[in-house]
Amino acid sequence: MNNLIHTISFNIESGIVWALVAFSIAAIVSYLSYPVIIKVSNMKGLIPQPNHRSVHVNQTPNLGGIGIFLAINLAITFLGNYLVDNNLLNLLGPLTIMFFVGLVDDLISIRPKSKIIGQVIASLYLILITNVRIESLQGLLGIYELPYLVSVAASVLIFVVLINAYNLIDGVDGLAGSFAITISAFFACFFYFNGNFSMFFLSIAIIGAIIPFLRYNFSNKNKIFMGDTGSMIIGFLLAFQAINFMSTDFSETAMFVSSKSLIYFLAIFSFPLVDTMRVFYIRIKAGNSPFTADKNHLHHILLNKGLKHGEISMVVSVYTITMIASIFMFNELAINKQAIILGGIWFLSAILIDNLSLSGIILKLKSKTKSIKVINIANSKTGKLIDLEQLAS
Repeated sequence: MNNLIHTISFNIESGIVWALVAFSIAAIVSYLSYPVIIKVSNMKGLIPQPNHRSVHVNQTPNLGGIGIFLAINLAITFLGNYLVDNNLLNLLGPLTIMFFVGLVDDLISIRPKSKIIGQVIASLYLILITNVRIESLQGLLGIYELPYLVSVAASVLIFVVLINAYNLIDGVDGLAGSFAITISAFFACFFYFNGNFSMFFLSIAIIGAIIPFLRYNFSNKNKIFMGDTGSMIIGFLLAFQAINFMSTDFSETAMFVSSKSLIYFLAIFSFPLVDTMRVFYIRIKAGNSPFTADKNHLHHILLNKGLKHGEISMVVSVYTITMIASIFMFNELAINKQAIILGGIWFLSAILIDNLSLSGIILKLKSKTKSIKVINIANSKTGKLIDLEQLAS
């Protein structure tokens, strides 16, 4: 018994130590990369012109994904080799494929079909060498165990859908980065408590790579975008975390059972999935290709309603956490009933964002906060006057 407790304690301590190593490597490399990338982009003229989809009017470097790739790649390489962890090392090949597909698109632009082919190759490569895939729909629509080929095809589809859904929300400062941090933090906690330290380190490395990026993404003087390079890499890694999440046998201490992981997966990615389905519907209804660029995304609507970039990121993060909590409230229901509830919440949330004056709510909250501060300052000054009068008497 004592040996078991010692082993568990050692594993926890080791997990935290190596998580700090993963975070530090990713954060330091990421932070040091962006000044160089910005300088080279300006010197070589590698800055795209703002187009009709852009919410910015100034030319801004869009190669931030290079820094994200270097940071995560080096963290994975170091930990994978030092800990002899093939689960991490197996990511390097597919991640490199996604990097070059995104980089080519950022530099010279390529057709959506070519990007999807690259995504399929990288996803299929990773699934075949790791065998990490969706093996069951857990009773959703009456479907349980999937045949091997169907399982592989479904897993590739999840990769492609999530990569492109994540790419579509990358439209305002901080949104894609904040969303990825929120999701990766959830996965990090889950993998840690289920003893999957390989994935725990990966989740922490992703967070470490994105935090320094957000500093520059929100900057006015040294602004940089992650571009397709960054969105494809992060989208790919988020999908990989999600599939690992759905294929993990949950520990007995988990707050929810593994037979509901598919629904939690859908709840976690609610915002990009709702945004993608909504935009595709609008484009197809108008007789356009679903891949036609426009300003019908949810973040564009929030921006038009008066919210700032940082406020939109905050709203999306709160929305994501709320969706997870909402499904947790119905944890005891059958999976098909949960799916109906989730679909209803998706539908209502899309309508609310279209029609609700969120900017008014934000302004009211701000005014209340300011009034509370004024009252506190006034009270503190009154207190000082009373003290002086007491001293004088």
